[in-house]
Amino acid sequence: MRNEIDKKGPTWFLALTFIPTIAVSLILRNIGVDLADKMMAYYSVALAAAMFFPGISAFIVRKFINQAVIKEIP
Repeated sequence: MRNEIDKKGPTWFLALTFIPTIAVSLILRNIGVDLADKMMAYYSVALAAAMFFPGISAFIVRKFINQAVIKEIP
């Protein structure tokens, strides 16, 4: 029995989490949104959507990338 560390799952999770989150923050920054701005309430939908990226990424990695198969040890 070999003990190997699965690097594919965490790598995909981090990529699927950080890339969309950074993209949303750069888009908001390019249109002139300052996170300390009082008018940020208009952009709260985009910021709230960014909060769901880690959960969505975990679901995608678990469901499609890792293909978690539980094998019983005899």
